[in-house]
Amino acid sequence: MKVKTILSMMLCACTALYTVGCSSDEGMDGKEDGNGRSTTGQVVTFTNKAETATTRTGISYTKGNAADVLWSAGDKIWVEDNTNNFVQSLAGVFSADMKVGKFSVTGTFPATTQVHYTGGASGTTVTIANNQTQAAANDFAHAGAVGDCAVGTASGSATAGYQFTLNHKAAYLCLLPRSENSLIRDFVIQDVTVIADNDIAGDFSLSASGLSATPSANGSKSIKVIVPNLPLTNATSPATNAIYVVMAPQTTALNIVYHLYNPALNFSGTITKNIPVQAYAPGTIRDITSKLGNDYTEEQKPYLWDAKKWLFDGKTEPYNMSPFSGLALSNPMWPQSKVTDPDRWYNDELPGVAKNSCKDCPNGYQMVWYATHYPYFDAEELWTAEGQLYKGVLRFRKWNTLVADFGASETSLPTVWPAGTSGTNNGGPNGSNFNIGMGIPAPSDMTKYFALPAALSSVAHQNDFYHAGKYATLVDNSNSYWGSSARPDGQFWAGHPSASYLGYRPGQNYLWVSTGNYIQRNRLYAMFAIKFQ
Repeated sequence: MKVKTILSMMLCACTALYTVGCSSDEGMDGKEDGNGRSTTGQVVTFTNKAETATTRTGISYTKGNAADVLWSAGDKIWVEDNTNNFVQSLAGVFSADMKVGKFSVTGTFPATTQVHYTGGASGTTVTIANNQTQAAANDFAHAGAVGDCAVGTASGSATAGYQFTLNHKAAYLCLLPRSENSLIRDFVIQDVTVIADNDIAGDFSLSASGLSATPSANGSKSIKVIVPNLPLTNATSPATNAIYVVMAPQTTALNIVYHLYNPALNFSGTITKNIPVQAYAPGTIRDITSKLGNDYTEEQKPYLWDAKKWLFDGKTEPYNMSPFSGLALSNPMWPQSKVTDPDRWYNDELPGVAKNSCKDCPNGYQMVWYATHYPYFDAEELWTAEGQLYKGVLRFRKWNTLVADFGASETSLPTVWPAGTSGTNNGGPNGSNFNIGMGIPAPSDMTKYFALPAALSSVAHQNDFYHAGKYATLVDNSNSYWGSSARPDGQFWAGHPSASYLGYRPGQNYLWVSTGNYIQRNRLYAMFAIKFQ
């Protein structure tokens, strides 16, 4: 079936059931037995009901518009005959407005029988494609080719003809992306991948009750929709970039992955939006709006450990990007001492507990909990900072899920390693080579995670974590995050006290955490001071 929008050209609804129904008063001659069954194998006419031809736009939604469901040239139906087999009609003959369809079917049929629309070569199998193509913005003409389906009941006789109404049995999405980030609006949408916890594409059985719960073959948990380089605007605009998806009805969470491309910069990446678990019911179309493009300008400012102000506070660009050597202050833009620059200097209390920029950072033990419980690195996630584009984020489980799922403490900061790990050094936890997954978590798990910017690529530096971030040459190991706790024994390293941190080199499959003398860093190093969730 072809779906055409009307009024404001939107076809987005939260929960509306839509049906197809048209009419005709024409029939063909024939004989019937006493039970109302046609007794000759002849051509019989099936027509959708007239009284619903103008009201079958049964999609209503908050923006106050409706949508027409129209027949397409070449559409056919399947009708169950007296032997319980489904017989395919000839291509329909349609009214000028494509609302009324008449279908000729050869066979013998009971007075009341089932009608299926499958869009394919079987009357009882529907293939929902895992690769779909949309020709233009806000255009759902591809629905019939990628899995739209419907069932209904036809009543009549061979003499008078049959009339029927169809109820659609697939589920439908209307994706409405936007961005308030001007750098992200310079991208176009090339395709979108919808990922579910269960199979949403494949070959499904169709019956009077609808589609089977699972596919009989070719099951897929993802559907990719290719679109013709649709633009992004700073407000929801269906006419600009509404994207439609046909999927199998499911109760599932969804990861919606937008693949974006900037032709002027030849730079591409993805932005993933997660939709928590909800039901996508048969015959419903759900609009999903998404704001794309996080900006991490504040999170990308480096600090000395627990300093009150960031490294270049009060300085004017261009900044001197010469890194701290670990032994000497060779960069004149760095704070030179607590006396001359107390706000940018590190917290030098011993053994030391953060109370300024690092007070909301995790302590060393918490960092080990984060690092050992299924972190991910997503190399393609786009973000911005200080007017520049980057790719790459770390995804860690939120602390409340570590409490609920793994027994972390909810009321106090941990003072022990998580179960299954061990190792201390001078009273503090240390560890390395914590494995990290590549990609994104499963849809139902995604809400348990938060993201940290961890630049792997920029426009000028592709897959080069040593140089991708603006401050990569300054920040130890390119992407390192201060903890809130210091080394417990207060020991100095290279003339300065040390503190806990978590380090990651994007694209590599391990993290490390230190608060003791394992890969220790003194507080005069520059790292990011970010609150973990």
